[in-house]
Amino acid sequence: MGIWLPGDAVNAASVALCMPSYYPACADRGANSQPHLRIALQIDSHFAKTRKSAKKKKSLTDCFYCLYLESSGGLMLAPVSHVVFKWPPLMALTNTALLLIGFQNDYFAPDGILHSVLEDTEQLNKVRDNTLTLLDTIGTEFGRVISTPIIFSPGYEELTRPVGILKTIRDVGAFQFGSPGSETIPELAPYRDILEHIPGKRGLNTFSNTRLAQTLHNHAIDHLVLVGAVTSICIDSTARHAADMGLKVTVLSDCTTGRTRAEQDFYCQNVFPLYASVLTQEELIEAHPASNPAVRCSA
Repeated sequence: MGIWLPGDAVNAASVALCMPSYYPACADRGANSQPHLRIALQIDSHFAKTRKSAKKKKSLTDCFYCLYLESSGGLMLAPVSHVVFKWPPLMALTNTALLLIGFQNDYFAPDGILHSVLEDTEQLNKVRDNTLTLLDTIGTEFGRVISTPIIFSPGYEELTRPVGILKTIRDVGAFQFGSPGSETIPELAPYRDILEHIPGKRGLNTFSNTRLAQTLHNHAIDHLVLVGAVTSICIDSTARHAADMGLKVTVLSDCTTGRTRAEQDFYCQNVFPLYASVLTQEELIEAHPASNPAVRCSA
């Protein structure tokens, strides 16, 4: 596989090391010669404009070059004769945390107290299934996988003069400590070895009243991927706070849900792109080096 070097090089260019042992066409295979190491550089100052053509897997040979590292130590720069790359560019997940918000029975269980608040049941089920697929495929690759449940004492002493969704939660008795509705959905049980639960959430912003920020700092996390519910409330408030902290933020559109389909679409198309990246779980999986190398080169 390729080795991905994160970071911006040459105008936000994507950089990958193509090891000849995995890309035989990238090596000089003379009888006594040592394989050469090629560094494929995507030199593209108009990267965003190439996204549409990249998705169609078109060759972009006019803006790609290979830097040959000769066994003698010399360097040679030459155009790549055939390069295909996929959007999004590869990303390592060592410094990325996957943040699960709201994966509790009161939202996701058919008899959950707030299940009916999320009108798009089809999307809600897809959020669960797509998140499980993400965990199955690359869950162990994340630097941290964190769940931040919202739980209140039986008397809701934590809420003083609540309005909006928090008032609704109190009035209907949702997310009470010790109740089945406050528990994490059972589908996440198989991932207990990689899933860290951070308690303390009492409001919309997952960073408020929790040790989330300290946990991310302690593990050198600089990128946050958000999944869960509800898009217009906890996802948005948490994502904005993370962006203000200087973290890179990605929202997975098919792993989050709003109260309605229109709300979900509006936030993913018009709000999140103002301060975060918006991807699908499939795009995130494809962007991981272990799943799908972004650059293939041949002589």
